[in-house]
Amino acid sequence: MSVPIRDVVKPWDDADRKVGEQVHDRVLPRLRDVLLDAYRQVDPEMPAVPDDLFAAEKAKFGFIARGDFSDDYFALQTQLAENIASMTDYATYLKGYGVYCGKMVSALLDACDGETPEDRNRMAESAVASVFADLTVTMGEYFRKEAEEDARARAVLGAALNALADRDLTYRVGDDAPAKISDARDNFNAATESLESTMTGIAGSTEEVSGSVSEIARAISELADRTEEQARMLEQTVTAVDQVSDAVRTNAGTARRANGAAAEANTLVERSGVVMAQADDAMGAISRSSLEIEKIVSVIDEISMQTNLLALNAAVEAARAGDAGSGFAVVAQEVRQLAQRTAENARTIRDLIETSSDHVGRGAKVLKEVGTTLDSTSERVKEINGLMAEIAERAENQAAAFEKINQSVTNIETLTQRNAAMAEETHAAVIGLDGSSARLGEMVGQFRLSDATWQVEAERLAKAG
Repeated sequence: MSVPIRDVVKPWDDADRKVGEQVHDRVLPRLRDVLLDAYRQVDPEMPAVPDDLFAAEKAKFGFIARGDFSDDYFALQTQLAENIASMTDYATYLKGYGVYCGKMVSALLDACDGETPEDRNRMAESAVASVFADLTVTMGEYFRKEAEEDARARAVLGAALNALADRDLTYRVGDDAPAKISDARDNFNAATESLESTMTGIAGSTEEVSGSVSEIARAISELADRTEEQARMLEQTVTAVDQVSDAVRTNAGTARRANGAAAEANTLVERSGVVMAQADDAMGAISRSSLEIEKIVSVIDEISMQTNLLALNAAVEAARAGDAGSGFAVVAQEVRQLAQRTAENARTIRDLIETSSDHVGRGAKVLKEVGTTLDSTSERVKEINGLMAEIAERAENQAAAFEKINQSVTNIETLTQRNAAMAEETHAAVIGLDGSSARLGEMVGQFRLSDATWQVEAERLAKAG
């Protein structure tokens, strides 16, 4: 608890003043030496106590030695204490004051060598009481100054903290702050400078984030639209792929049937070749039979000629025989006519056989050409059969491939729909992020920054939010 100094340090009564007067008279001759030893605790290089300082100290000694703690004393002591407090710290001052007290008592005792012990004790007690009363006043001044420094320091730090509480990051503690808070001043200034730099960067980043978020929102919105369009196109693609897949499966079935038809055609061509070979053999047999018949007709023709000659000879012989041979002449005539008709028939048969031989030859030639054509056709049919088999196999593979494509497109459609949903969710999240960015700009805008550009931008972001 703080107690006013004047309530403690009061003027002495007359008896104490009388003893104090004795102390004053005995110590005063050696006061300059006592003061020099005391002040050298503060300034070891001091050669002598300056006259003006000695005059002030001598006046003060006159007050304290007699216990005259009046307003004049307090005015003088306040001046001296302020000077001392400005020169050194109170620990050094106490050290010097201890020397002052000891030297004063020593000087007093030396001066009281002829006094009774009781008088020496009274004067020593008076001297110690006077210096401690003076010390109390001086320390009170130290404490007052310390309190003032503390109050000023609190005021400086309070103003700094209030500025920080008001989000003013441009405020700095000046060099006129009390020395005892120099570290706090430097730390506060460094912290606010760092915070201002950070908030300036955040303000700039907030602007960039706001622009980026808006751009991302626009891009995601477009992506969502494109994804929906892609989903619709994929749905159409799935339908088209289903139709193509059905067509490919139908083509595969048709190719299988065509392959079967080609195989049957190949079988028919092979059978036609066999039939043509049999027909060629039959034509050969007919040709050989025609030759045999032609030989027989030649024999009949020779027989007919011989019969005609025999009939002619018979007729001659019947004419020689006269009436006896008339009957034979008739027979001979009939035989001759028969031979002539046989010869004519044989010629007719020969003509027919020759015609048949010509036809058979042409037929054999045609059959040979047909056989050659059938052989070529068989080769082509075999080739077609192989191609149709390959087409059927490829159609099967295409059908399987289209089935996989159909499944893949279906999966892509599912993923696209999921992507569309995710794009919508992301768009909503970006809209929320845009709002957060605006709120961040609003919060940053509450801080006062030294860069007016960022301040304006922060206020713009705050209004945008």
